[in-house]
Amino acid sequence: MRAKKPLTAKLPAKSAKKNLDPVYSRLCEMFTRHKGKLSVAVKKPGTLWMAVTGAMYRGKPLFYGGVKMGRNYVSYHLMSIYMLDVEISPELNKRKQGKACFNFAEVDEKLFGELDRLTVAAMKDFTPEILEKRLAAYKTK
Repeated sequence: MRAKKPLTAKLPAKSAKKNLDPVYSRLCEMFTRHKGKLSVAVKKPGTLWMAVTGAMYRGKPLFYGGVKMGRNYVSYHLMSIYMLDVEISPELNKRKQGKACFNFAEVDEKLFGELDRLTVAAMKDFTPEILEKRLAAYKTK
């Protein structure tokens, strides 16, 4: 009978799980602060989607943005950023994934302040009427 070899394989070390709750809470505050203009479209653990209150676009609530908790970061989605013609700081631009998503692994008040200003600035022009005009202008190009 063969002698059994001792198990020498090491198990991978568990990575320390980041506590993203403060980031998620802070980013959600930035949307819920505007409850008059925005309403909750979806709210479930780790996800908050906001729509423009009373506005419909093509028969559906007009999605404005949201916050989603991932495994390693929290994403802040701001669809209205497509309509803004503003400068974004290089620091905030580093957090950008795609055109309308910003990822954060920790609270950064300076960047959150800039993101909040962008969120507010885009509200005035993010309406179904303006979207229809821009869509019509886009189709004629």
